[in-house]
Amino acid sequence: MNNETNQDNQGCERRFFDWLLQQPTISSSHEAEEGLNTPIQPDETSEVENLEADEFDPLDSDAEVFHPNSQRFTLGDIPIVKNRFETVLRERLKAKIQLNPPLFPWEPVGTDLRNEYPDAFEEEQVPIPHLWMAHRQQLRWSIPLPEGVFAQLLAPCQKMLQSGLREGAKLVQSVETLFPNESQPLNELASLVIRGSLRGSLDLTESQPGYETATPEQQMVLLLLAAQEILNTLTLNCGLNQSTVHQEWLTTLGLFTVDVEYVQTEYGATLKILGQLPDGGRLQLLGDQRSASAQRESPGYLKLELIDPEPNQIYRLHVLLHSNDQNPLCFAICPQLIAE
Repeated sequence: MNNETNQDNQGCERRFFDWLLQQPTISSSHEAEEGLNTPIQPDETSEVENLEADEFDPLDSDAEVFHPNSQRFTLGDIPIVKNRFETVLRERLKAKIQLNPPLFPWEPVGTDLRNEYPDAFEEEQVPIPHLWMAHRQQLRWSIPLPEGVFAQLLAPCQKMLQSGLREGAKLVQSVETLFPNESQPLNELASLVIRGSLRGSLDLTESQPGYETATPEQQMVLLLLAAQEILNTLTLNCGLNQSTVHQEWLTTLGLFTVDVEYVQTEYGATLKILGQLPDGGRLQLLGDQRSASAQRESPGYLKLELIDPEPNQIYRLHVLLHSNDQNPLCFAICPQLIAE
């Protein structure tokens, strides 16, 4: 009885693999399309019809494994199919685990891992052209720096805006990121930059070298001059009831302008900020304990007001545009009480 059962099983397996390996007899694309839409009618005497289609779901996405035109194999090649099956199954399990990772024993059921561990699920950001880089073309006392160099300089300059250091120290620390371990020559050159001794000796049209071809000392001078301009542009000191302070920054989308005034009103001393955005975006005014913000979806003006700001406190004005993911451009605004 057992021999008969084994023979029946072997015969079933052979008929099953013969059916898998049989070549289609379709002669035209029209017939091929009909063949795809017509259900297969296996031999009534075949036991293949007892196989459930769901048993082969893990291989649905890799139908070429059993494709008639794929490489033929004999009954002895079953390990090839097994290995392919395990590979596809492993990939599917990996994808499901990534979508729904298993919990640690101490984590309760229902834990939202994306909220608990946002850094682990953070998608890699593709670098994009920085909106603020266009302003390097506006530098007056330095030449247009390479975009990468300007980006390396802009970041530490913005960090220095709230520092209580003197101007020379701010310049040195801003440029040190590009010239580490060069504090002494940077300090010496920074003192000359502050006094303006280097500006008169620069001919911006002829003798000034390009950044890539300049000597290390010349590069230090160019970066110190650029850092000084950046810090001056991003720092807005406004005295009470004094004239409006105006500043501009060129972006890849157009010119951003900001006007700041600190005036006495019937409600008290008020810090007024009017920004013109080249695209939709928002303004955020941030202090130690108070803040204000405004946004719009299209290019135009945004206005912020802060009543009774702390005098001589530095407020950070963040400028963000909707067009691209980017770090905000930061201005330092300091309202000052000045005797009339």
